Amino acid sequence: MNTIRRINVATQQWLEAIPFDKWVLSHEEGRRYGIMTTNMSEVFNSLLKGTHSLAVTALVQLTFFRLNSYFVVSREQSANRLASNEEYTPYIDAKIKANVVKAGSHEIFLYDHIQG
Repeated sequence: MNTIRRINVATQQWLEAIPFDKWVLSHEEGRRYGIMTTNMSEVFNSLLKGTHSLAVTALVQLTFFRLNSYFVVSREQSANRLASNEEYTPYIDAKIKANVVKAGSHEIFLYDHIQG
């Protein structure tokens, strides 16, 4: 926040007015906002595969049970990650590790804009 304050005090004040647990994972207290997909159309498309010939009532029931199962499984996976002190999902953890390896080969050159 100190860096943000140095750049723009109004932005820092605006961010501090929002509860930390709504935008900072370090303050989320185990609720894990954002751990599931943000593209709900993808979720519903995967839920409705093979349902084109069902009656409306059966389609609604099937959608309910599949959606419920999706969230139960996701919650269980999240609880297991929290219990084993895993900070990130396996996908994100692999991405971070790959980026750390890649960053190890970066070179930094100082450039003086005045002298060129």
